[in-house]
Amino acid sequence: MESNLNKYTRFLLNIICVFALLFIFDRIIGGVLNHYYFSQRSGLNYRTTYVLDSTNAEILVFGSSRANHHYVSVIFEDSIGLSFYNSGREGNFLLYNYAVFKSVLSRYKPKIIIFDIFADELSTQKLEYDRLSALLPYYKKKPEIREVINLKSPFERYKLFSAFTLIILAC
Repeated sequence: MESNLNKYTRFLLNIICVFALLFIFDRIIGGVLNHYYFSQRSGLNYRTTYVLDSTNAEILVFGSSRANHHYVSVIFEDSIGLSFYNSGREGNFLLYNYAVFKSVLSRYKPKIIIFDIFADELSTQKLEYDRLSALLPYYKKKPEIREVINLKSPFERYKLFSAFTLIILAC
């Protein structure tokens, strides 16, 4: 009887050790990936980080690829005399832009905001929820974004407990 108890105790301790090691590796690997993700100095992910954390432009543009390619910062700055930043991102529509907009407004208030959207972007489709993955690295840091990402599925907050998952699912 006593040896069976020792077996069960040892088995339970082994399971606890495995979960503890998984948790530690998750935090270490997730921390390294997080560091490199937020160390980028160019590209789409950098532009998202910049608009969420750094820009103080007086004019902000939100939208998908059309916004990204049709608004030239220099022309606006030269003709209007206000600083300008284009936060448009290819393939990301209303939900993505709403989350970024909410996050920006929690940090500062631009003088002019331009939303470049088509009528068909007003409906939400499954694809649009999937595209919110670009915002997953900001899930824990930005509560405004968290609310929108949680619309993706009722299990989203549980999936994103892992530090490793936050970065991997975004790429």
